[in-house]
Amino acid sequence: MPSSLTRWTDFLAIDAEVVRTLGTFPEIIEPHMDAILDRFYERILTEDTAVRLFQDSATLTLVRRAQRRHWVERVFAGRFDAEYRRVSRAMGQSHFRAGVDAMLFTAAYCLVLNEVAGVIISTFRNDPAQQQRYLSAVNLAVFLDLGLATSVYYEDYLADVEDWSRDLDHTLARAEEYGEQGAGLHLARMSGMCRALAIAAGQEPAWADLLLAASPLYDLIKSSIPESILLRPGSLDASEHALMRKRPQLGADTPPSHRSAVIRMARRVGLSHHERWDGNGYPTGLRGEEIPLEGRIVAICHTYDALLSEHPHQKAWTWERTVRFMRENSGVMFDPRLMDVFLAILPEIEGIRTSYADVDEAASIDRAFPA
Repeated sequence: MPSSLTRWTDFLAIDAEVVRTLGTFPEIIEPHMDAILDRFYERILTEDTAVRLFQDSATLTLVRRAQRRHWVERVFAGRFDAEYRRVSRAMGQSHFRAGVDAMLFTAAYCLVLNEVAGVIISTFRNDPAQQQRYLSAVNLAVFLDLGLATSVYYEDYLADVEDWSRDLDHTLARAEEYGEQGAGLHLARMSGMCRALAIAAGQEPAWADLLLAASPLYDLIKSSIPESILLRPGSLDASEHALMRKRPQLGADTPPSHRSAVIRMARRVGLSHHERWDGNGYPTGLRGEEIPLEGRIVAICHTYDALLSEHPHQKAWTWERTVRFMRENSGVMFDPRLMDVFLAILPEIEGIRTSYADVDEAASIDRAFPA
């Protein structure tokens, strides 16, 4: 963004007088910076991502030192030069890559501005003209810094979307080499069920929407399984079963390695949706809450829809038999708390299945849940 800094300084009318005022401000604000930084990070650390990012006290100390220097030596000093632009952009990118929410960062910065304003008002209590001069200059400096940070978030977000789209197109192109009748409808049903279960289990809508997008991607593992095995009717032999049991690892490897939250969740789902609550699943034998929540949710929704659907290796089960199986395996294959929630929202689950059902499936659903 070579011209962004110039555009911001011109738009905010940051002129030589503002820069001169800011040039004398560091010595005023320096004694108060520790308290201001305490308030800033107190707010930042209310967010789980930031807590994980700064759980090492040494890391937090280094970040605080860098943030302090950025504010005292650049922002509050009016040093809006090439070095300021480089550092500001690098800090914005590091926050974006770490997953620090832009809205949270902005809110925390507003607290900083409030604290700084308090220092100015107290320092120039008897000089309203100086109060106004410093308040105006600091306001402009903070809005410039926030504007640049926001533009970095926006630019990197768009770059992320473009990268993710290219990677996903490549993945889908590989997966499309192999087909399975009805797989598209299964993925639509299963992902919708996953979102409904996540919401009913108390997850935030944003997390549930992420799962809606990520959960279908686990099924791209079929691109790595020979079509002769996927589509052959009848039972599989021992070697074919062994290959099919490799699907979780293939599922984690097939979505491209990417910083996108959707892709990262898809890889976790691919690795964990064949694990069992009792620890007898695969590939790693995780048990209970060692299994990621998204994997436990997908395990329930995938199994439920798969049992009710026709497959080359298996005829569709009746709805009654499927529900009985799910109940019997609560606490065995499936998270018992999630299973209770799932059974409680079965009418909603069946509504999702109706929306994406084949003709024969729609008839069976109507019989199970008559209007």
